[in-house]
Amino acid sequence: MTSVWPENHFFLSLDQSLVLAMEDEGRWMIRNNLTRERSVPDYRNYIYTKGLEEIKPEAVNIIR
Repeated sequence: MTSVWPENHFFLSLDQSLVLAMEDEGRWMIRNNLTRERSVPDYRNYIYTKGLEEIKPEAVNIIR
C-alpha cells in the first residue's frame, strides 16, 4: 500500500451542469404536482464551501 498510495490523485467536483439539472428536476416536480413547493430553491445556498475554501481556496469557484 505504501508504494502505490502516492500514485492516487483524489479530487471532488460539483459541475454547474449538475446544479442546473437539479433546478430542472425541481421545476418538473412542481409542474407535475409532486411537491407542495411552488418555487425552485437556489441549490447554491445548500453547498457548504467554507471547508473547501479552508483547504484550497483557489479551487472553489461558485457562480452566484
